[in-house]
Amino acid sequence: HDFYQLLVLSGLKNKVNSAHAELHANWSLTIPWSPEMRYQPKGTVSKIQAEQILNAVRAKPNGVLRWIMKYW
Repeated sequence: HDFYQLLVLSGLKNKVNSAHAELHANWSLTIPWSPEMRYQPKGTVSKIQAEQILNAVRAKPNGVLRWIMKYW
């Protein structure tokens, strides 16, 4: 999924821009992710980078998933 496009198409782009700074930072970490990254050769994405993306998605209380669930 293209997270930026999802924000635009869902009408939530303005909400994320005006949200808590930590949530905004978490969204910024997830934007570069794409489904194709799963198929890149091992080592293309560092363990640290992968952990940062996962933590940005599942962080409490300002993680991307928790925020999306408010509008689901």
